[in-house]
Amino acid sequence: MNLQKLISDILKIPEFEKLIGDNSDTAWQERERLEKKEPLYVAISLTGISSEESRKWLNNHKEVQKLWWGICWGLIGDESEEAWQVREYLRFDKKVKRPRGIRWTLFKKFLGLHKSKRLFNLRVKVNKLIGNKFLGWMEPGDVVISTTGLDTERAWDLRNEFENIAPAEVLISLADNFSDKAQKLREKYKRDKKLRWALEISTRLGPKV
Repeated sequence: MNLQKLISDILKIPEFEKLIGDNSDTAWQERERLEKKEPLYVAISLTGISSEESRKWLNNHKEVQKLWWGICWGLIGDESEEAWQVREYLRFDKKVKRPRGIRWTLFKKFLGLHKSKRLFNLRVKVNKLIGNKFLGWMEPGDVVISTTGLDTERAWDLRNEFENIAPAEVLISLADNFSDKAQKLREKYKRDKKLRWALEISTRLGPKV
């Protein structure tokens, strides 16, 4: 299973799967056609592209709140400086001087729901339903997911920052990452039944050989 299929399976968007990771002229023509009606899916489709054009699109749309959740998915695989600038904008709200969505995430942890597969899937469903028209449901864990597959110091700093309140997203971000550090973190949550679903996602691609 490749990253394209994994993302489509998590987000349940088979009709847009063919666009994910496609940097061809044909794909960009299709995105241009979809942008007004389905901008959220255009953002998600940039997963794994890491091109000058994709970075420009994500940067130009980073202030559109209804797209924040999708942009986090679109940043997956990109470890460029431009991508990290977008991540930092999404991570921290300078106006109120706190991570975006942190209050909801802390409340969710207080209720013991920060490991819930059902709530994670509900957020996916809600964002898909309202993301193109209304404000999306943004949390710090979404920015963590944008580091999926990355094994850089910056990626690990972000995981360490939010692991306590967003362990599911941290585990999901380990997909396609089988470094010693990633394996050690998987081992840490191996016996946590509430996170078994996220752990399974983190290993679904399988180690590279």
